[in-house]
Amino acid sequence: MPRVLQSFFEQISKHNKTAIRNFIAPAPCPILKNFHITDHGHIHMKDCDELAQKIQHIKLHGPKSLQIMTDYDKTLTKMRFIDGKYADTSFKALQESAFITKEVKLIARQLFEKYHKIELDLSMPSNVKSQHMMDWWESKFKHFIQMGLKHDDHGHIVLNSRLLFRHGILDLLRIGSKLELPFYIVSGGITEIIESHFQAILHNGEAGEAENELREYWDSSVKVLSNRFIYANTIGIDYQKPIIHVLNKQQFIYDTEPKREFKRNVIVMGDLLEDVQMVRESEHDVVLKVGFLNDLEVKEDMMAEFMKTFDVVITGDGSLQAVNYLLSQIFNEELKQLKLTEKYDELLLFESLGLNDSKLLQQ
Repeated sequence: MPRVLQSFFEQISKHNKTAIRNFIAPAPCPILKNFHITDHGHIHMKDCDELAQKIQHIKLHGPKSLQIMTDYDKTLTKMRFIDGKYADTSFKALQESAFITKEVKLIARQLFEKYHKIELDLSMPSNVKSQHMMDWWESKFKHFIQMGLKHDDHGHIVLNSRLLFRHGILDLLRIGSKLELPFYIVSGGITEIIESHFQAILHNGEAGEAENELREYWDSSVKVLSNRFIYANTIGIDYQKPIIHVLNKQQFIYDTEPKREFKRNVIVMGDLLEDVQMVRESEHDVVLKVGFLNDLEVKEDMMAEFMKTFDVVITGDGSLQAVNYLLSQIFNEELKQLKLTEKYDELLLFESLGLNDSKLLQQ
């Protein structure tokens, strides 16, 4: 990550951490209603036995054989705030910012109306959809580079955005840090926005005593593979090509330089069916797939396909705590010294899964 963005947030936090607002969704409050683990999203499983086999394989080979690959927009981040209003994606945070002219904002909205329905079209051949996605992304970037954005501008954009991480993001990072898991964020969004969003939560006090630990983990083990601008004299003058979008993530992970070393087991997370394709399964022994179907009321027709594609499906714009729970139980010995911010109730979790016991985690 460009040092300038990290320095931007370091300087703000030195003077006043509260100048960087909270960027993580709060935990469900048991005082306000009858608390249940499903407040973190409703959890659905395709095949309990198959999932159990994957979990046992991951447990058997230990954390040194595991890595995480995840989408960012609407996967690590939420779709809505508690008041029901939409949260931002990385593109929307930039598009709706004060750094973008009204004319370009209008064009970007028109492009969204044209291409978003194509993005969700399950019947369209992937090669045709891929070209549409490329056209959409390139059209947006061609207009954005006209704005002459600087690195610091992206920091200001995030500070004034409606970006919101899912509850549990810090626990996920702490588990990743403790287990030394390679953590790949593979996104069709904007690198500078994604990195600034993470820097915000690593410099505003939300991570508490773990802040320094998580900064070290970010520097050593977290990789962002996403679209980024090219700069000359600190001004954005172009964008890196080719564009990354939901249908070509795999080539950026496995086929681009520098060559990366991969673990035999992977947990992959995404909010679109195509997100699982970022993993080249021939390179791995086990791929545990977690999908976030956020807006079930609107996308109810997609539930069947999500259940076919993912091992675990979380609906209701839920938190990351179901993933954290599984990791904490799989590697309970390795993580027993780690004090997570939230205690998990095993019984409630497995009741929400429709199980009467914890057979998924039995040795």
